[in-house]
Amino acid sequence: MAPIPASVLRQTGLRQGVNVGIRKPGRITPLEKSTVISFDDVASDTMIDTHYAGQGVTLAAVLAGTGTRSHVYARNSWNIDTAPNGVTLIDPSIATSFFDDATGCVEVRFESPHSWVSIDAMPLASPDDLRPITAKPYLDAYDAAGVRLGRVSYAPNHGDALWGSWQRLRLDAAGATIRSVRIGSQRDNGCPVYGLFDQLMFSNDLTG
Repeated sequence: MAPIPASVLRQTGLRQGVNVGIRKPGRITPLEKSTVISFDDVASDTMIDTHYAGQGVTLAAVLAGTGTRSHVYARNSWNIDTAPNGVTLIDPSIATSFFDDATGCVEVRFESPHSWVSIDAMPLASPDDLRPITAKPYLDAYDAAGVRLGRVSYAPNHGDALWGSWQRLRLDAAGATIRSVRIGSQRDNGCPVYGLFDQLMFSNDLTG
């Protein structure tokens, strides 16, 4: 596992070894009826709001509190799932690219509906915060009317052997009904849990 940069340790209170034993989700060979966006086809710090419009995907940051839309970036980060870039709403002027709902979430809108969508996620939390670690990264899916179809959260609980590893968050709908998803990490009354996110995947539904 690559060491966490000193600048990240200073800004977050994380310590080396917090996420020891990081495992990546099982690599899925791109299926005939799926699309994979790894965010690695652009330079780090590139704004990607409409970069994938040709694949029927646009992105926006939904900022906490106001719901104001802002920009989304492909950014390099330590221990990213598929090097070099992941996806984030954090401006490149800030050293770290992980975030939680106190900042906002990433919204992905699809030109056509899909039956499933997934994102790879990894949580980060400070070992010096004595509050319970219960918040988790998540993916919410919505239909064309903006009705939430469901949420899938990071599966391991803090203290489990796999907590701190990359995990795939996949939501399957009843038919091709997903028109947007929101990607973020919960903020509750416990220790803040930040998320790193990479490798967006979704179905190519020609017949549902």
